[in-house]
Amino acid sequence: MKICVIANGDPFDKGTWSRTPYNIVSRLEKYPNVQVVPFNIKKELPLRAYKLFCRFWGKVFLIKGSPRDPLVYKRASAILQKKLNMVGADIYLFCAEYCLSAQKTDAKYYNYVDATMRPLIEANIKQKAGSQFFLKRYEVNEKECYRLLDGSFTMNEWVGKSTADLYGFSKEKSYNVGFGVNCIYYDGEKNYDDPHLLIVLRRRTEQRKGLDFLLEAFEIAKQKIPNLRLSVVGTTMQNSVDGVTYWEGYPREKTIELFQKATLYVMPALYEPNGIVYLEALANKTPIIGLNRFSFPEFSGNGKYGFIVPKRDSKMLAETIVKALSNPALLAKMGKEGQAYVKSKYDWDIVVDKMMKRFEQDLSCK
Repeated sequence: MKICVIANGDPFDKGTWSRTPYNIVSRLEKYPNVQVVPFNIKKELPLRAYKLFCRFWGKVFLIKGSPRDPLVYKRASAILQKKLNMVGADIYLFCAEYCLSAQKTDAKYYNYVDATMRPLIEANIKQKAGSQFFLKRYEVNEKECYRLLDGSFTMNEWVGKSTADLYGFSKEKSYNVGFGVNCIYYDGEKNYDDPHLLIVLRRRTEQRKGLDFLLEAFEIAKQKIPNLRLSVVGTTMQNSVDGVTYWEGYPREKTIELFQKATLYVMPALYEPNGIVYLEALANKTPIIGLNRFSFPEFSGNGKYGFIVPKRDSKMLAETIVKALSNPALLAKMGKEGQAYVKSKYDWDIVVDKMMKRFEQDLSCK
């Protein structure tokens, strides 16, 4: 079986898409009678001038900079398909970017995705100019790509539902395989009586991750829990809030230490499609709190391993925090079961094994 793994960079490079393509190809190579062929879509498609155009105008207007964009899709898909046909693979797996043409061969084509575009744009408070104009035209191309796919591997449940709703993609061809969590599982004891909250993010993602919203809720909750503490990893806010400690510029070891010590991981993200950090928290037996959107309900086990806040309301979030911390025994149960859930599903060996079974099944039906 010849499998071509297509990525927006070198699939064998650990720096490409947070190591996702590398995690896939390194495991595919372990299967007998499997030949893995890398394909760097970023290198093979002549879109450098268009990327520069997007970098400039994208500050004002919504432009994704994808080969599925209205200005480049027709030509980009034709060029890419011609080059892919020369590879002569049995399976083509798009990691991150994907772009298909009706001139495809009778090989099998799949993508591996974590989100669709429209829900993210509509969840963003600060939308760029021309968002709806661009989206309508972009989605015509997106729908065409999905029509040509033989299957879609998703990282979460909601993206499979989203592709069905937006593009009419068959649910029978959408496979939620999850993804791998690259962390060490914490086996030590945790003190769930300690009111210690944690959020991990990066600079310039404060609004997206809901930090401003969390700080409002923290001050409200602190009125009922005076010794409440919040650790913020990855950024520093100018306003000083009693009980909040910022950990910016520290090594990864400090983040791991805080995951292990925290009682609750709270990230009321506005438009976080996948949120691997929720699963990193569960891997450290730390129950999670988030909004009822995107993949959070799935990651929380629909409330088994965390607390789902119905809407963006600081008082409601504060009440959820106070209620959660009032029951240490429940938190301990959630933490233990949440860690077991992550171990059972979010492992790259499990993910790739699910992909391989689908490849073998579909090829046998040709």
